[in-house]
Amino acid sequence: MSRPQDSGPASAGTRLRLVSVVIATAALATAAGGQATAFASAAAGKPATARVTVPEPTGQTTIPAPRAHPGGPGSNGCGRSPSGYAWIGAGAGMALSAQIKATSSTQEVRAAYAMTDDTTGTAIPHPAGSNAVGTGPGHFSLWVAGSGVTNTPLNFSPADGHTYSWKTKSEATTGQYSLWAATCGFRTDLTPPAQPATGSKAFPPVGTHAAPVTGTFHFTSSDPVPSCTGCQASGVYDFEYALNQPLPANPLTPGCGHGDQASGVAVLATTSQGTATATSCPVTAQWGSNTLYVEAIDYAGNVAQSTYTFYVPAT
Repeated sequence: MSRPQDSGPASAGTRLRLVSVVIATAALATAAGGQATAFASAAAGKPATARVTVPEPTGQTTIPAPRAHPGGPGSNGCGRSPSGYAWIGAGAGMALSAQIKATSSTQEVRAAYAMTDDTTGTAIPHPAGSNAVGTGPGHFSLWVAGSGVTNTPLNFSPADGHTYSWKTKSEATTGQYSLWAATCGFRTDLTPPAQPATGSKAFPPVGTHAAPVTGTFHFTSSDPVPSCTGCQASGVYDFEYALNQPLPANPLTPGCGHGDQASGVAVLATTSQGTATATSCPVTAQWGSNTLYVEAIDYAGNVAQSTYTFYVPAT
């Protein structure tokens, strides 16, 4: 029996076709792998790298600025734990602000916001600004040409005693956008403390000591906690007082050396089991009827007022 004869080396044309098939197969595999990676990134919520070209926002600010205590510097809590956020009290409407920048001076850019109520663990669906086409509430600021500072009002009223976190990113008209900037936040205390109670052994309502009399006053108040799960009150920060004239509108710096009994003095409060107390600096009162104007101020800047009237006999 004769063996089949070897057909010999493949022709040049055959080898070329084989190489072409191998190259085409590799190209298809590469394309499929890239497409799979893109789908995986999209499923994970990651933007395509080519679109992340706009600078991140900077200077994120809540308006009005949260403060750790009345008269203190603004603190937006960016990058902090929610438990370390500063306080915002009752007052005017709120807004979110940030510095945004496009990739060129002719490009328009806007801020996109996301916000969470940390107390309830829920996202705020339309926290600030308008929707994508500007026809209703959403999460976009107005467009800015080149660069600028946004000032976007909130679309809802924050609840008393809640903690809120928010973040922002920039989006250009080209569809390009930035990564999210650092998360910021604030806590709310929208209820004033209890009306301060005032007492004094040196200055009882009906005086017993002849003028002039020097003594101190004792102040008591509390800051009510909202009746909701996980809600907080900021607590009483200080007591401010002035003799025979109302207190100034701006918060005072606590300490006996920062004012006088007529123009206003502030003393820090000490809180124990929900009750805040403090003792005034020495006060000298003259003959006749006197009125002490007193304010209890919480860490969010809410104010409760009262007066204490007493009489100092001439002899």
